[in-house]
Amino acid sequence: MDIPDEVMRKFMNFERTARVKFCLNDSIQVKSGKYKGTHAAVISINSFMPEIEYLIESSDGYDLIVKQEEIELVQRRE
Repeated sequence: MDIPDEVMRKFMNFERTARVKFCLNDSIQVKSGKYKGTHAAVISINSFMPEIEYLIESSDGYDLIVKQEEIELVQRRE
């Protein structure tokens, strides 16, 4: 399913919503799942339905896809 334009606009403009909890360039840590313990930056929303997944870039330079519930905010993008 495509990601609605309004959702991507808010994501790119650093506007969090009740549904989309992370924004472009947020510094995060993976708290569960396959990549647990990884530090990364949020690059994009990968999928919106049925659940939100993000494309992240790890501190090692790898692009990974993680579910929203698997990550936590370390530092907000200012």
